[in-house]
Amino acid sequence: SQFDGSNRFLNTFAHEFFHCWNVERIRPKSLEPFNFEKSNMTEGLWIAEGFTQYYGALLMKRAGLTSEASFIQQMGGLINSKENTPGGKFYTPIENSQRAVFVDAGVAVDQTNYPNMFTSYYTFGGALALALDLQLRSQLNKSLDGFMQQMWLKFGKPEKPYTLPEVQQTLAAYTSAAFANEFFSKHVYGHESIPYQKFLQAAGYELKPVGGGRAWIGNIRYANDTTKLIVANGTIKNSPLYKAGVDADDVLIQLDDKKLKRSRDVEEVLQKHKPGETIKLVYLHRGQQVEKELMLEQTSSVTVVDAAAGNLTEANKTFRKSWMEAKNTTGY
Repeated sequence: SQFDGSNRFLNTFAHEFFHCWNVERIRPKSLEPFNFEKSNMTEGLWIAEGFTQYYGALLMKRAGLTSEASFIQQMGGLINSKENTPGGKFYTPIENSQRAVFVDAGVAVDQTNYPNMFTSYYTFGGALALALDLQLRSQLNKSLDGFMQQMWLKFGKPEKPYTLPEVQQTLAAYTSAAFANEFFSKHVYGHESIPYQKFLQAAGYELKPVGGGRAWIGNIRYANDTTKLIVANGTIKNSPLYKAGVDADDVLIQLDDKKLKRSRDVEEVLQKHKPGETIKLVYLHRGQQVEKELMLEQTSSVTVVDAAAGNLTEANKTFRKSWMEAKNTTGY
């Protein structure tokens, strides 16, 4: 359909618009030389696509094309991709970038375990961009805008591709060697948890768990079978079903005292229990019936909410305006 600025393509347009600078000119050296006949493995997609993902959403907010509530909801999604997926928790953004050649439109004959070892570098990188932006703003009175301006001057304008050590050097020149070294060692070459709760405080936001205290056994997709409950994909690492040994193609037979045939049967059982309780699980694994005690949990997913409840401080208002509102042409 034709793009008219009012349909679902607008978010994509904002993302691709930012690519005019980030990737078109500010791009990782590992993407070169360009070869359209084979894959180029690169460690920098978390910047190339991830920072672009963040700025696509931020541009929409600054242009008045999306609401503050919608933007903050998107930021919550980025945070969950880093903090609550195996790819974000246990692997670096470099490793996730390098796996693009296997995951993006990749075809595998056998089943893969990608959900337990890969998180999209779009959202992972977007989560790092959010963290860096909030940290720069709250601690140094600087911003990701200012850092990207430095990246433009050093790499985009002269059309010089960058390496990751050069990105770290640019961040060090913009902030300090200690700041850049800590960020890169923890979150680029490492995969430490990011204190988003702390960084969001300056803007008057906080993280709250989703699920309302409901019992949870994992995010599961079931096969299209109305006679039995078949687990369609591998279970996610550290979820209750994963800890119980449930895997792809297993058949869930009984939960607590209820025989299972459809996904709603599981939900009916969970509604009667709370996180922390233990119930019986019976399932079929490779033809063998297995019985386990299943410890119910609460999902670790979070959402970003307004901590000020309408009573923003002047500091909160100033922070939000600097972060989310339109800029003039005098710079940042």
